[in-house]
Amino acid sequence: MVRSLILTWLFCALAYANPVEELAAQFMGQNAYQTQRNLVRILFSNTSSFMDQESQQPNAIKILETLKENGLLKLFYPETKSITLTFSAKEHPLLFMRVINESLQSMGYSYYLTRTIREDVDGIRWTIGISTQHLVDPVILSRQIESRGAKVQNVTREGEWEWHYQINTHDAKPKVEPYALNTTISLGKPIQPYWVNVSKASKMRLRAHMADRWFPSIVFFDSTLKIIEEIRYEESRAVLHVSIPENAIYAKIADRFTLDNIKRGLSLYLESR
Repeated sequence: MVRSLILTWLFCALAYANPVEELAAQFMGQNAYQTQRNLVRILFSNTSSFMDQESQQPNAIKILETLKENGLLKLFYPETKSITLTFSAKEHPLLFMRVINESLQSMGYSYYLTRTIREDVDGIRWTIGISTQHLVDPVILSRQIESRGAKVQNVTREGEWEWHYQINTHDAKPKVEPYALNTTISLGKPIQPYWVNVSKASKMRLRAHMADRWFPSIVFFDSTLKIIEEIRYEESRAVLHVSIPENAIYAKIADRFTLDNIKRGLSLYLESR
């Protein structure tokens, strides 16, 4: 089925007016493209405005935006479908995966299944599956990824329910907002481990609620999310004073066993460098 669809697209590509229209047809699907071909050709008649000036290739995001704005990108299905999303990047695998995870969660996709993950000399390739009646909006997803400093270099539709995003993570960073320094902050009840920007702090003081029993687990990371130092305690602590490694940018704070042990939240004090 998928192979037949791809072959159909390749065959019909010969009739496209330009590579921009070809990519638009790929995103729409052949049936939709054939129905709206005249409108598509009008929308994308100025080919140069849809080309990436750096790569001289069609700008996938701009094409997708135009299709979406004109109601030509199918975003809803009459029944639940299994959508396959593949993400690939050449560097910083941990940072890459966090950026993708954050971006999906920001769109409400907290549950998905990892189908394959591969890392080799060419980089990392991560394929996930999502069951949904809504297409994971490629325009919104790309903007979420780019809001974290990464660049979506290309988007392709590889089958009826399959999409592939090629990402440059060179300048990527997770969305971890800095807290005020030299001030006690209540972190609130944790739904996930706390992530804290510690790039401008030298020391950290953490305090658990008196009714909780906290078994500290703290991990410090550099800008690409490589682990610098891990701190774990076998016994519960009410208060913890920690020196922050000089080159640490982020800290992940949790409980060794379960976040229920700190369900009333922690308080945080970051001392400036």
